Amino acid sequence: MTSSATVEPIIAARRLVKRYGRFVALDGVDVTLYPGEIHVVLGENGAGKSTLVSLLSGALRPDEGEIFVRRESVDLRSPRDGKKAGIEIVHQHFALVPSFTVAENLALASAERTGGVLNVGREASKALEAAADLGWDLPAEEAVGRLGVGEQQRVEIAKALAGGGAAILLDEPTSTLTPGEVQDLFRILRLAKGSARAIVLITHKLDEALAIADRITVLRKGKVVVTTEAEGIAPAQIARWMVGQTPPELQKEAAPLDGEIVIKASGVAVLGDRGRSAVDGASLTVRKGEIFGIGGVDGNGQLELAEALVGIRPVSGGTLETEQRPAYIPQDRHRDGLALGMSVQDNLLVEGHRLPALRRFGLFLAGAVRAWCETLVAKFQIKTSGLDQPAASLSGGNQQKIVVARALASEPAAIVAMDPTRGLDVQATAYVHRTLLDASRQGAAIVLFSTDLDELAALAGRSAFMSGGRLREGGDVAEMIGGRS
Repeated sequence: MTSSATVEPIIAARRLVKRYGRFVALDGVDVTLYPGEIHVVLGENGAGKSTLVSLLSGALRPDEGEIFVRRESVDLRSPRDGKKAGIEIVHQHFALVPSFTVAENLALASAERTGGVLNVGREASKALEAAADLGWDLPAEEAVGRLGVGEQQRVEIAKALAGGGAAILLDEPTSTLTPGEVQDLFRILRLAKGSARAIVLITHKLDEALAIADRITVLRKGKVVVTTEAEGIAPAQIARWMVGQTPPELQKEAAPLDGEIVIKASGVAVLGDRGRSAVDGASLTVRKGEIFGIGGVDGNGQLELAEALVGIRPVSGGTLETEQRPAYIPQDRHRDGLALGMSVQDNLLVEGHRLPALRRFGLFLAGAVRAWCETLVAKFQIKTSGLDQPAASLSGGNQQKIVVARALASEPAAIVAMDPTRGLDVQATAYVHRTLLDASRQGAAIVLFSTDLDELAALAGRSAFMSGGRLREGGDVAEMIGGRS
């Protein structure tokens, strides 16, 4: 890391304030970013991390305070202004056009500079060459929507690096990556900071923060708790700064050996969106009260298998038996889990509308609906100003709690969960983990897809791993963690 005592900062923010009505998202925040460093920002969901990144990139404007780029005060009115000031951002929910190819998405980043007239091959070549120099072979002619999450993130990062900015802001970039992909990302970030860039990384994973950070800033309730050198700081200390306490350890249950079979797949084959084989002969048995984990590098058939288990995608071969249609917690809460422009109540009713107690003669009973929704909000600890609040205005953790609450409201016999803690902070992750364990103790059979080996170890009694569409059982995942690089 470059010594901050002798180097001019790239970005300095002073006394930033951002309000939404009476709610103060950021309250007098100071942060300084230096070239040649990786600065990690930590905090609970709703602590102000994404708001800070949005202010620094120009996506939002502060109500008070000032932002300096290379000691010059700037008024960032839009992300366009941020890019002109040399600030690139990699969003948690990617800013990509799914129907466009990789090359077309990379070229779009140059649309402003070229006046909107694009030569796709020429404009994408710089980013593709930069990716190749990093050891990434991006499929230039493939539609981005057909890529796995890990590959899509590489496209976003290549786009940011090719922009040539002096600062790169990354919002939860490791949420759905496997350990190997995380290590590859960290390799890239270390190379980027070596070229005198300032890297800002938001993450909820404390061990990853300490593995990559030069300095750490912790936010709580919109205020800076501490900014400190990362060396020598223990994860438990960071957790206390973030939430005031260390979440209790989970106690998972042993996998039942003779319980009632709730989900059974035998030689299941599933086709992907392009009509090619995505799942090849997968077999699994999940019993009442069991959490069965499925790990592996994203894009190896996990999504297609999950969608087949819940009836969204047809099975092209083999047999699939379930006691009832499983409840589903999708991987991407924004794309597949929520109607962001609709209210908390309307999002909960996506499942609740089926309950006879909420309807009479085909019409909703307003009082019964509100009482049912208020019960779920209280039970699942969803922090909201009211049932009419738009889902888009909630923090990521509370958005995920809506998805989980809706899935578990009817106490289903079977649950399929895909990366259920993606992008969540320590407290929200612990809450989702406890909720899934409680559901299994009450008899639910759960299939947990996760790219996080630690999550599988914490929850799953048995586990399997997918590669190339094939499912291989691996016993207890703890030994996989012990042997990983």
